[in-house]
Amino acid sequence: MYPKFVEEISDTLRRDRIDESAVLLGDFNARVGKNVRIWNVPGRRGDAASDNDGRLVLQLCCNSKLCIMNTLVQRGDVHKCTWCRDSLGPQSHNDFFIVSADLFRSALDVCVKH
Repeated sequence: MYPKFVEEISDTLRRDRIDESAVLLGDFNARVGKNVRIWNVPGRRGDAASDNDGRLVLQLCCNSKLCIMNTLVQRGDVHKCTWCRDSLGPQSHNDFFIVSADLFRSALDVCVKH
């Protein structure tokens, strides 16, 4: 199911993108991690965990020249995570603000609001 979702986004970007900027927002239900040595699109300030769906999102971003903005901006954990069980419990950082490379320098701040 998830690979089909990412494929549809990729097809839409490929088909509709001539010289246009792109912004993708939402709950991707994926954990992209923050391994900038392997992937050049997430930042060092994201969630450390990653999963298979996250790798698909990272591949989409690399192939489409997209940046995951809310892993780049320095924020407290409460503003990076979609939900927290408590201050010491599990957290989930899977809502993303993804932009095309031409918008990368235009985003000044990215913050998750509960």
